[in-house]
Amino acid sequence: SRFDVTAGYGYYDNSATNFNYTSYKGTGEALVTPVFPFAVERQKLLSYYGRFVYTLADKYILSGTMRADASSRFAEENRWGYFPSAGFTWRIVGEDFLKDSKVVSDLKLRLSYGETGNKDGETIGNYNYLSRYYANTNTGQYQVGNTFYNYYSPAGYDPDMRWETTTTYNAGLDYGFLKGRLYGSVDAYYKKTKDLLSTINIPVGTNFTNLLTTNVGNMEVKGIEASLNFVAIQKENVTWDFGFNMAYNKRKITNLTLNPDAGSKVSAGDITGGTGVTLKYNAVNQVPSAFFVYKQVYNANGVPLEGVYADLNSDGVINTSDQYFYKSPDPNFTFGFNTSFTYKKWTLNTVLRANIGNY
Repeated sequence: SRFDVTAGYGYYDNSATNFNYTSYKGTGEALVTPVFPFAVERQKLLSYYGRFVYTLADKYILSGTMRADASSRFAEENRWGYFPSAGFTWRIVGEDFLKDSKVVSDLKLRLSYGETGNKDGETIGNYNYLSRYYANTNTGQYQVGNTFYNYYSPAGYDPDMRWETTTTYNAGLDYGFLKGRLYGSVDAYYKKTKDLLSTINIPVGTNFTNLLTTNVGNMEVKGIEASLNFVAIQKENVTWDFGFNMAYNKRKITNLTLNPDAGSKVSAGDITGGTGVTLKYNAVNQVPSAFFVYKQVYNANGVPLEGVYADLNSDGVINTSDQYFYKSPDPNFTFGFNTSFTYKKWTLNTVLRANIGNY
């Protein structure tokens, strides 16, 4: 048997300086004078991690890892996140009934479990857990007598913001035949994300903003992925191989509010082509950034009627209550194909990709 152990430590300190400059009119007169010449954004990450791998008879492999990460983006009581993982591999090809096989060159069964954390993203910010105040520009000063004062505005914050966590379960099979000339793998997995870091609408008066980035909602992803590779020609000066892969993946939001609500949805941004047209939403039981639209009405010849939409709730009025979720931005299936032909020092290759089932 064999036992391997790895331990590690990481410390990361990132800072960015944003400079503020005075803007001027064409006549040279100052238009806007910044209150501060620059601002420094800073974040730190402290990490400890360890891994062990135990191998028995070169056939049974047990592995495990543990990470402990602390991010300055969260308050002290929520700063640390702990993320374990474990895996087991059975090299079936090493068993007595296969080790002398002339057909099977590789066969492995893999089982794994793991947790990962997320603290990144533009909306999370470096100080969103702190109570913050921002000074206005000098052009917006408040006058008292003959003196002008800068005033300060509060920003929204969430002192309880914490790590977003994703748990993954995976089962896989690696195979090889004909002395490794035909090989590939099959994987099935299930992922569940909790404490999703998302920006949501909140009731007026509960914070200093109507949109707050906080831990809210859950999401699940499940799928199957497979690959098949074949070395058609393998000679001294010539090789020709083919590769094919496919995947079926399904994402679904299972919760999106602090209080579970099957009808809740949050805007996920605009689409190109319509200023201010918000068609993408995150909603329960939908894929992320799902399309929320009106239902087009067509004439007898199948031509869309301009500006005419279906009254889905039959109340005689066309309004936002008649919108519905239509199609998916995520493909149901993805495919890939590659081939490579090599003659001595020359290589010709190509890659093809396809998505099916998405808009």
